Amino acid sequence: MIKRIMIFGILASLLQVVLYYLLIFILWNVGKNFHTPIKTDFTWGLMILYSTYVFGIITVIQNSLIEILHKKKFIIYLFFGSVITFTLAIQNFDNWPFKTLILFISGLVTLLVKLYLDFKISKSKIVNLQS
Repeated sequence: MIKRIMIFGILASLLQVVLYYLLIFILWNVGKNFHTPIKTDFTWGLMILYSTYVFGIITVIQNSLIEILHKKKFIIYLFFGSVITFTLAIQNFDNWPFKTLILFISGLVTLLVKLYLDFKISKSKIVNLQS
């Protein structure tokens, strides 16, 4: 149980946060090709840092609960709960609609990748590998 939580709870969350951060930069650079903003540098202030911390906390809690509860129907409930919580935490569509949309798309794609992998990969084969 501890091994599953360490591998699929904490390590998967770390990989999700890295993917989230990379997607933000990729989407920002793709967006600059379609529309050049007034400020072309990547200075969003604390918005990126705050959203990364919130996303990291949400994914650690979600992935740990998925490994503790270990039921397929809870995975979907926790996925929707994570998306709603993340959206409520980063919502700022009035001041920065495009930046908020980039953060939301990055978070949604990252959570969807983990949801897809949860349903496609047999975790017991990974954890019980014999050396």
